[in-house]
Parts: sequence; structure tokens; C-alpha cells
Amino acid sequence: MYRMLWGTPEHWIDPYHPNCVSGGGGQLYEWNNVYEDAATHTYEGLYVNYINNSNSIFRKGKVSDYEVEELGLIDYPVFVSNYIETDVILGSPNLPKCVGFSEKSQRAFQLINAIFGAERQIHVFILVFNAKQDVTTALRQQAYWQGGNKNEFVVCLGVDFSNVEAGKGITETRQPIVQWCKAFSWSDVPLLESATESWFIANKELNFAAYAKWLRENIHLWERKEFTDFKYLGLKLSPKRMALVFITAVLFCVINIIISCGVAYYLREYNYYISDKYQSIGYELLDKYIVEKIKDDTSSYKSYP
Repeated sequence: MYRMLWGTPEHWIDPYHPNCVSGGGGQLYEWNNVYEDAATHTYEGLYVNYINNSNSIFRKGKVSDYEVEELGLIDYPVFVSNYIETDVILGSPNLPKCVGFSEKSQRAFQLINAIFGAERQIHVFILVFNAKQDVTTALRQQAYWQGGNKNEFVVCLGVDFSNVEAGKGITETRQPIVQWCKAFSWSDVPLLESATESWFIANKELNFAAYAKWLRENIHLWERKEFTDFKYLGLKLSPKRMALVFITAVLFCVINIIISCGVAYYLREYNYYISDKYQSIGYELLDKYIVEKIKDDTSSYKSYP
């Protein structure tokens, strides 16, 4: 697909194998450097989060299961190994059933994540909620995601879909209206958050393509937070991991006791066996010695008339 789209020449990859094992070769097609033609990929990475299990004021409050269901809070998208991309625009379960987000809209932000993800260390999420809920929903979503990951820029939108719901679809005359916007991240200087909220105040009609274009032009406002700044909080295990460590320690102690008892029992039985064996041998030798002694005494006995 991308070979035909890019129209670039084929380069054969045939790596050298010093161990004489074949394989690992393939075809390489270079990107044509056209922004819209880029192949995108999202993957999960690991980093040290000093906040999650700390008692710091930076840690967001807990969110109950009742709140998640009542407010229609949004879970992280599932990453599937055989599907290299995931959705960026995510909708609340409380949205009208007829609401959906086009592949074109998704790709507009997937391209931003792909092109600027490594360079600017940013990953954008757009979370859409029903405008019947107020902006406090965004604050609870922020707490539900524990502030997001260190490279995430999350835009929460409260959208009025009444026109769409009545007309059963989005058209040029029936556009959803953005009633509120709340963006969050860990950035020390939230310039992009403030600018995004101002943009949606000025542009009430929901237009993902227009916002994606604006975001590309203003990506320089983003600066990722260095989580090493929180290193002073130290590392603490979560309650689940602490319970796992405790259970593992108990099992280790129990297994160690069982093995020790088994070894002690074996050694005791072995000692009894050895003791009995050498004791019986001693008795046999003693009996033999007594018999031989009696014979010697008998043969050397002299009688007198």
C-alpha cells in the first residue's frame, strides 16, 4: 500500500550473517516526505513515574467506579500488537449513539503524533464528552488518568450534539457545538493548554481538521515535563505490588520451612539407619570375638590327675 502511495524505488535489504544463518532480508521503501502520506505507528513505552504511588500533592484524587460510570469517563485505548495504530479521538460512553468520529479526523491527529512525537515528545488525545455535563467532568477525567503520562497532551471537549442527534448525522448545516474545553498535561508552562482552550472558545463549531491544522502550526508552544524533577519523592510500590511482594515472601518462607523439615527428617532417618547398621555389625563382631576367645581358652586348658 505505502509502496504504491510513495512511489519510491525499492531497496533490497540483505544483512550480513557471520554465523551463516540466512534470513532477515526484505524490501525498503523510503518515505516520500509528503506529510499526508506518512505511515504512523503508536507503541507503549516505559518510564519511572514517581508520583503514582506517592503521597504528594501532585497525585490526583481517587475516582470511584460509580463516578466512572456516572460521568462516562474514558479509558485508555487498547494497544494491540498486530495493529500498529490506535485511536486518538475517544468518545465518552454518554455520547448519543449516532455520534462517531471519521477515520480522516483520527488520522489528522495520528499524523501529528507520528511527525512530532519523537521530535517534540508529545502524544495528543482528544476526549469528547456530552456538553450536558459540565467542565468538572474533565477534572475527574484528569484524576482518572492520574494526570496522564509524561508526554501526553489531553484535550477534553464538552460538545452539544443536539443538532446531530435530531438530524441523525453531521452535515454542513448541522455541526456539533463545543460548549467547554479543558486541556491538561504535566507541562510546567501550559502555553499550549491555554492556547487550545482559547481556540475552542473562538471556534465553537467542532472541526477536527481545523484544530489539527492549528495544532501543527503551534506545536512549538509545547514543552514536556521532565519527570526526573519528581525524583525526590522516591520510589514506592503500589498497594497491589506490595501485596504481591508480601504473598511471595510468605510463600518463600513456607516452601523453605517445608524443605528444611524434609531434609531434617531425611537426615534423622538416615542417621538411625546408619546407627542401627553399625550397631548390628558391632554386635556380630563382639559375638565372633567371644566365640573365638572361648575356643582359645578351651584348647589351652590342661587337666591334672
